[in-house]
Amino acid sequence: MAAGDFAILVGISIYADAQYSKLDGPPNDIALIKQWLLEKAGGDVPEKNIIVIESTNPPTIVPPYGMSPRKEEFEAIFNKLVADRMALREARLNGRLYLYFSGHGFCNRDIERGDSEAALHTANATKYINEHMFGTFYARTAKGGPLFKETVLIMDCCRSSEINRKLLPGTSTVTPDETLSAHAQLMAIYAAPKGGLAQERKIKEREDKVYGLLTHALIKALDEARPNGNNQITGSALKDLMLQSWETVCGPDAPARPEIFLPPSGELLFGARNTGTPVTIQFNNPQPVGAMFTLRNSKLEKVADLSATGNAGDDLVGKDGSLLSYARQANQLVLRLQPGLYEYSATSGPRGTIKIPGEAQIVTV
Repeated sequence: MAAGDFAILVGISIYADAQYSKLDGPPNDIALIKQWLLEKAGGDVPEKNIIVIESTNPPTIVPPYGMSPRKEEFEAIFNKLVADRMALREARLNGRLYLYFSGHGFCNRDIERGDSEAALHTANATKYINEHMFGTFYARTAKGGPLFKETVLIMDCCRSSEINRKLLPGTSTVTPDETLSAHAQLMAIYAAPKGGLAQERKIKEREDKVYGLLTHALIKALDEARPNGNNQITGSALKDLMLQSWETVCGPDAPARPEIFLPPSGELLFGARNTGTPVTIQFNNPQPVGAMFTLRNSKLEKVADLSATGNAGDDLVGKDGSLLSYARQANQLVLRLQPGLYEYSATSGPRGTIKIPGEAQIVTV
């Protein structure tokens, strides 16, 4: 368990001002992110270290300016974390902080500056009251302190520019420790490019419930990304998969792709839940001594040569990660394969193809 990891999850779906429409996604987004954080093959974060701040439905009857969640609620939690972590001195350079925001948002008016910034409107924000949680400020504070070894910022909100809005820093006054922060890393994921709009939709594969597209695509990528040899997903691989699959995941009317900013050096690693698709190779007839089962990928590169007679010393497995695992049973090889098209052949048997994804398959040779 990542005992030193923390997460603060914010979801705002109901606003005091009617100019901010009610959202259906944030409650589901929070639940989906929290589920991933808790799972051992996901974030593996202790439940006591996950704090959720979200709208109540129906909202508590209060004056509009008192509607919750508000900035001070978030800051009471974040600033306590700042004080606790800074007291650790050098020992704070460990663990990971997840900051997640879902709701209506905006960014700096000056689009040409290209700042990788965003803020979430708080529930008590109005046309004339600029109340918000400046997510990027808190992430930069965590990195600059540093409060943790790694910070992951996820903002499933719009980054529209509003003429009467200016991003305001939080009340934390941490002076960055340049020596330590040089060893800290920040990964930021924004639902839309600067000036763009985020979207929420009903997701068929998630029981037709409404989710923010970024949150759905992020968890889907974490579920399906190909792990490395240590059964982990690199931040680079996660970014590549999310961007490459964005239109496929979101459909033909997909909004603009999200923006994902990786640390300038090093890789953040994530737990892999992709255990591959099971494929059973059934040998109908006894195989001759030395017989092999060969598997090649769509580029006809050899993925594996596996002994068809159980001589494990003859097994050769490629390094491309296509074959996650294999085991032997009576007259069988049980494989777990990553998505792709494979060609197979046996020393004494037919050739054929295996297409993944798909349900569990039995291939007779």
